[in-house]
Parts: sequence; structure tokens; C-alpha cells
Amino acid sequence: MSIDVRPPDTARPALAAPPILVASDGRDADRSAMLVASRLAERLGGAPQVLDVLPPFPTYGDVPVAPLEGLEEERAVASRETVRRQMAAVVDAAWPTQVVFGDPLDTIARVADERGAALVVLGIGRHRLVDRVFGSETALRVMRSGDRPVLAVGPEADGLIRRAVVGVDFSAESLRAAAIAAQLVAFGGTLSLVHVRARADHSPPTWEGSGDAPADRTGELLRRLAVELRQGTIADGRDACGRRDLTIGVATLVGDPAAELLDYAEQVGAELVAVGTRGRGLVERLLVGSVATDVVRGASVRLLASSVLCCPEADDAADVLHRPPRS
Repeated sequence: MSIDVRPPDTARPALAAPPILVASDGRDADRSAMLVASRLAERLGGAPQVLDVLPPFPTYGDVPVAPLEGLEEERAVASRETVRRQMAAVVDAAWPTQVVFGDPLDTIARVADERGAALVVLGIGRHRLVDRVFGSETALRVMRSGDRPVLAVGPEADGLIRRAVVGVDFSAESLRAAAIAAQLVAFGGTLSLVHVRARADHSPPTWEGSGDAPADRTGELLRRLAVELRQGTIADGRDACGRRDLTIGVATLVGDPAAELLDYAEQVGAELVAVGTRGRGLVERLLVGSVATDVVRGASVRLLASSVLCCPEADDAADVLHRPPRS
């Protein structure tokens, strides 16, 4: 059962560009997610769409606990009103909202796929037990269930992404993460492309401009990636919107990838950490990718004002990269 809510005085035409899907049930943890989605919509165009998923009433055998459909409608209306109040308080807007009954995790992934969503935005929550269950862990389970990029937003995020850090291992997923992150950073912002070497490789950390060339071609490849991001030629061989306004730097670090990325992001005050998620097989879906998992969990503790972007391998769906950024 689903209920579409489109206020007659504020309804907007369907977007030509793929929408940003905000998963929210009106909890405080989702306020920052709405704020970030609003800021991204200002840059990328169009209005986000809100999805509120309610678990259905439990049933035992053939006897439902709550057989009246009207009771579910009352729940949907009440939940919609909670989301509406939050929306009005946070972004002062009336985005198209849908209330659906079902398993929240599978439903978010399914609806995102059906709508061709460019991003799924949801809140991480604070590092309390309830938020670990319904915040960062929910974000991870949504990533396991679908193939859309997921933006997990920290509870203290102010909605503006001025600086982003991208973990680059040169996989297709990490390149996609870099391309999307470049479009999410505010006009005139900074993007850091960071490659983390395994500790077994004893090459020292090197930074662009330090004068120390890495032992392999990592630095050269990172700098080439920076050029492609500025020119907009990285989206799977298709032209995308370049970001010549960005300051793009590169770094090569040594150690555990997730720990090094989080340390680096904390040091530079990044509002976004972006990583790719590996594979589509059962094992890969269960793990999501250990780096992505550790980054999301770590950010929920250490980077409360930041967001984490996790990108799976691209498919044939429309991509946020094809929306022209707004200054």
C-alpha cells in the first residue's frame, strides 16, 4: 500500500533529470539529510523526492493483528504529517512525498531503482545504540540491497559540501565516486583524490607539489584523474559536466584504507568522504566492501558534520553527473 502526497498548490512537473531520493521518517537523525538534499537540489536542479517506509502490521498465521485498512491509512497520514513538519522546519519546502508499507531496506532500494534515482540520501545518526541500529547500519544495508549511490549524512551536517575526500583505488567504482563527488562539492570548493597504499609497500607518503615522485605511476594517474574531472571526461567515456572551478589535489598515503581516509578527512575538515563499493555478487553485497563499511561506521563516530558517499559499479541508469552544476 502506498500513498502519494502532492499538494495541489505546490505540485511540480516530473523532473527530466533523475531525482534525489530522501529516505526519511521524520526522525531528528534525518533533518541533516533533508538539509543536504536541499543544498544539492539547488546546485543540481529540481526538487528531491521523499520516501517514508512504514513496516506493516505483524500477522500471525491467517489472523492479522490489525485487519482494518483504515488503520494503516491513519498511520500513513500521521507519518506523512511528521515528515511534512520536518520538511517545513528544515527546508521550508513541499517536496513530493510517498508513504509506503514494507520492509524499509528492501523498499528504499526498490523504489530508488524504479525511479532511476541519482542518489539515495539518508541520515547516519549519532553514535548511540538506537542510531547504530537505525542509522549507519541502515545506510550499509541499503547499500547492500541496491545499486544506486547512497549518501549517508551525519547529524551535524550543515548542508554545504565545501571540501570532499575521495578514496581512489582506480576501480570503476572509485572513479565513479570521484566523478559524482566532484559534482556535489560547492562552487569553488576543494576535492582531494587520495590513494592509500598497503602497509606492506614501504614507499613514504607523497603529496602533489612535494617534489617526491612515488615509486610507481600512482601520482601520475591521480593527476590525470584530476584533469579529467576538471574537463568532465570521466563518466564511463561519456562527456559529463567538468568542474574547472574546483581546487583538486592528490595524496598518496600508507596504511589501512578506511582509517587513513577518515584521518585525512578529519585533518582537512572535509564534509564529504566518497568511496566505491566492490562487486555485485552475494559475498560482495553482504560485505558491501570492507573499506566502505568501515568508513561509514567510522564517520558515524568521528565525522558528525560530514557525509559518506558510497558508489557501486555504474549501470545503464541515468547518472547525477549529467546534471549541469549550478554556481
